[in-house]
Amino acid sequence: MRPPVAGAKNWMAGNRHGEIDDIVPLVAFLYGSEARWITAPTPRLYGGMA
Repeated sequence: MRPPVAGAKNWMAGNRHGEIDDIVPLVAFLYGSEARWITAPTPRLYGGMA
């Protein structure tokens, strides 16, 4: 599993390619982060954002 930061970098780099290409990695980044928070054994590691 890659850290959410990789998704953020892909999203920033995707800004040159158009709106649709921006949305896909952004959604994947948000969904991946939410899934990590939900399945995290200790949500405290995420600053209580789980």
